[in-house]
Amino acid sequence: MDYANRHTCCWGPFRTRIETGTTVMALFGFGLGILSAISSYVGFHNLYAGMVYLASSLFYLSVIVAMKKKEPSMFLPYLIFEGIGLLCAAVISLTMFIFGIWSPQQAFSTKEQEMNFRSLMLFFAATVGIDVALNAWFYSIIYRTYNLLKKTTKMVPSATAAASARVPPPV
Repeated sequence: MDYANRHTCCWGPFRTRIETGTTVMALFGFGLGILSAISSYVGFHNLYAGMVYLASSLFYLSVIVAMKKKEPSMFLPYLIFEGIGLLCAAVISLTMFIFGIWSPQQAFSTKEQEMNFRSLMLFFAATVGIDVALNAWFYSIIYRTYNLLKKTTKMVPSATAAASARVPPPV
């Protein structure tokens, strides 16, 4: 990210305007959400997980529509849902990490079971941690776009306000 210009994202040859980065990330998130919804329902027959992924993809769609209409309030469903999701995933990752380090030895009959459990918990903690880091990066870029769009729409008077200013009050 170019810190001299807060309206860019990424780095090096991939540096682009923050609006473009937000659109690409929202399209990527929308497509991934649809694929995850299908795979969780078809592969695992889990309707509830599929519905969560479908809701996630709809929130990414709201970001795409917000960019198209230049309407900052349409970012809020994504920002709220993803913010709650990031907090939950971070707690899950931290919990798995703690279980990977401090698992009770009396819960296992052999040392091999204990080591398998610990390595599995640490692997899942690392995987969820990477997912949290990537989603936090997406979130920060989309949040910066939301703030930029909010500032620019405050500066530009709306068409209805300009039209109502020209209409004389009724007598």
